[in-house]
Amino acid sequence: MDSKEKLRLAFIAFFSFAIQYYLSSTNISKALSKRIEISTPISNFLRVQEGLFLYRRGLDPYSGGIYFQSPLLLFLHFSCELLGGLDAIRMLYSFLTVANGWFVYSISKKFQENKKHRELYAGTSSLWIYIIYLLNPLTFLPTIACSSDVVLNFFTLAFIYFSIQGFQVGYACASALSLFINPSSISLVFPSYFILKRSNPKVSISWILLVFLFYMSCLVFGSAILLKSCNFLMAPLHVYMNAHDLSPNIGLWWYFFTEIFEEFRLFFLFVFAVAPVMFIIPITIRLQKLPLIATVLMMGIHGIFKIYPSIADYSLFLSLLATFGKVQENMKYSLLANNVIVFALVLGTTFYHSWITLGCGNANFFYASNLILAVGISLKAMDFLRAVLMVEWKSEHPERRNESLVQVP
Repeated sequence: MDSKEKLRLAFIAFFSFAIQYYLSSTNISKALSKRIEISTPISNFLRVQEGLFLYRRGLDPYSGGIYFQSPLLLFLHFSCELLGGLDAIRMLYSFLTVANGWFVYSISKKFQENKKHRELYAGTSSLWIYIIYLLNPLTFLPTIACSSDVVLNFFTLAFIYFSIQGFQVGYACASALSLFINPSSISLVFPSYFILKRSNPKVSISWILLVFLFYMSCLVFGSAILLKSCNFLMAPLHVYMNAHDLSPNIGLWWYFFTEIFEEFRLFFLFVFAVAPVMFIIPITIRLQKLPLIATVLMMGIHGIFKIYPSIADYSLFLSLLATFGKVQENMKYSLLANNVIVFALVLGTTFYHSWITLGCGNANFFYASNLILAVGISLKAMDFLRAVLMVEWKSEHPERRNESLVQVP
């Protein structure tokens, strides 16, 4: 990296940090924290503050049926308030977003230097990918609202970054932190392990598992000691396995479970929980030589089936797609998928306002926009996978590069 690129990175980082910190100090932050596209029951800043209020008074934050998030977020906010109050929290979220941008830049830079799969990773400049991520509304709006999804994205990108560097301890630690905040991110651990294995052939799965269990044990026992309760262990069950809170969001779960009969609830909970898991093994096995692509694909699938998704979940998937410039050139439905995603987000905001604020709509219209959004993300993921397989085949058969491929019905 030359000095000019370092200066550009520093300038963009400072500009992004300053804008996000300033906007998070205004009334815009309060307005955004109430938007269901940005804040969910497990990422809402106000719910963290309510949990913190109970914790300060010696009460169990998980006893009120309001706070379902990880104890780590509670202690993180508590430490920031001791250091500088709300300003310190805003600075933390702005810093984490900039750090996420640096992770995205480093991941892109590392793989674009890959000579073995240059046809897949060559293309968009890493600096432009860095700019695209930081200036993406799907990225900075959750930061301004202080959504805890920013913290989850940080640890998710951290264990992907450490896997690229071949750093086993860092990978195990970041994986433990990510799973402790959001257990559903386990869908990303398996494909990212193959990145680590390719970066460091001497990797030991037993050592990684040992370090992972050590850090996870420290998090669990430390939380139990500080909270003087083990109720936080039941929070993931209520949130991720029982769909306890059916607040409207941009996901697929909430509306479905408000309509079905109670007798079928357990069956469909199982179906929704197993659906994303079914993709992990086939995608990872088929793309084991391209583990980063498998990980990015699982990010998109994870966002579709997540019980409480937000736009922050889609920002990682859509931003990392830019890493594969040559692949994007072979995507046939990129424009259509992008338009569908933007259309669904705008339409969903309008329908939700009509339903809740004006009272002239209903949940059916809003949920329809959620289905359109899921279709848009699915189309983007499928088109990306098709383009990856096409580019991979052409790179393995250079003599047939100019031939057109026809899908067999």
